[in-house]
Amino acid sequence: MEAPNPPFRVKVADITFRTSYYSSTIYIIGYIGKIAFDCLMVRDRWVHLLLDLDFPGYMLHFLGSANLLAVLALAIPDCPRIKEWAYAGIAIEIVLVCYAIIQVYEDPLYLRTPLTLLALVGLSYLLRPEIRVRHALLRDEDVWSKIRRLT
Repeated sequence: MEAPNPPFRVKVADITFRTSYYSSTIYIIGYIGKIAFDCLMVRDRWVHLLLDLDFPGYMLHFLGSANLLAVLALAIPDCPRIKEWAYAGIAIEIVLVCYAIIQVYEDPLYLRTPLTLLALVGLSYLLRPEIRVRHALLRDEDVWSKIRRLT
């Protein structure tokens, strides 16, 4: 006779998804938080980078504030709508940085860091617990049978 499965059994895939989500999100928070801090403290490196990309000087404070708000939004638990806006803002910012780098430098090697960060943002977004729960509900056949009965 087979022993029943304990109710606290956790699947290995769930642990892998959770670990990947938290590690990518913590890296994004740390990296963008450092960028926000450097922009708000007006570090020379960022001033020269913005001037090289033909951005006005006041954009440094704007980007620093926006990045700081995005980091705070990603760090706050249980706010899925705010986190979605933060992910969208970070992705748009990275895409615009890539466009500016292509226009100024014309060398694809400068795109390594922004594209890696964009991939991490996408990974963190797709592995969010809210999305995993939503997809698990869509895969559940009981949900589909209830939807069919309603229509």
